[in-house]
Amino acid sequence: MKQTPMRIELLLACPPTRKCRAIQELVGEAVERYPEQLRVDEYEAGTACPVTPTDGYRRARSGKGKFKKIPSVFVNGVEVAAGEPPERETLFRVIEEQLSQPRVS
Repeated sequence: MKQTPMRIELLLACPPTRKCRAIQELVGEAVERYPEQLRVDEYEAGTACPVTPTDGYRRARSGKGKFKKIPSVFVNGVEVAAGEPPERETLFRVIEEQLSQPRVS
């Protein structure tokens, strides 16, 4: 049975900023490394999500505010970065940790 790809969710500005493009580039590198194991969902700030977000994404808030920072990166519902691109090593470490956990289809 084929395993469901793990989700990476990106909250980006529209049009994408320099930070947003840096995140897209990093995540593109991750997808190249794990092509069958990752699915990327990009959400534009201020618009409805085109797919149902993960629980972790829906619950995340920036500090005491009610909004998420832009740009943000979530791996399997775990917030990896908010407001700034993540460090490459941090992103890949979280991806590898989350890939090692069992996923439900």
